[in-house]
Amino acid sequence: MSSTAILEEAKGNLELAKTELQDILSGDISDLTGKIIPSNLNPSAFRGNTSSASLTKDAWIRNINTLLARNILVNKKISDMTAADWAAITTLTNNSLPASDYVFVMELDGNNNNNNEVSTTVNAILSIGWHFLSERLVQDFKASDARFIDNVVLLGSPPLNRSGRGVQYGTRYGLINDADYAATANKKADIY
Repeated sequence: MSSTAILEEAKGNLELAKTELQDILSGDISDLTGKIIPSNLNPSAFRGNTSSASLTKDAWIRNINTLLARNILVNKKISDMTAADWAAITTLTNNSLPASDYVFVMELDGNNNNNNEVSTTVNAILSIGWHFLSERLVQDFKASDARFIDNVVLLGSPPLNRSGRGVQYGTRYGLINDADYAATANKKADIY
């Protein structure tokens, strides 16, 4: 199956989800969320605010719009983007997540269990030193970006040949422990 077909299938399913959400009464959404989402995947306010299982119907739709916009943006080269692509991204992001919305996160379950869902995700792997930040990822942050300031540190002794896999896997950067992206403390770092 081609990547284009996968993206079209994803878009179709996300659009179907938006349609289904329109038929659900607003008061039933919180009850539904509590029944279908495991507690370690509960919606949470962005950047570490208090978790909540209460995700409104409109917030679900804004989460979906954010995913749809992201799928367009990250799956095409800039040179391949059309005016219609940019218009779709603009329309979707104008109806996407504001800072006050809840987003879906993955975290440890509160008992410090590294169950399969969490122990294989990036935050758990980063916290034990298996993966390291790439130079390319760090280049994507602006110096004033709070995500960079709060989470990334310049290493004193940069590893050049991490895991014996070649110099291209070396990096000058690491993650700050117990910040947003990597943590050894239970229920600290969230995967968005």
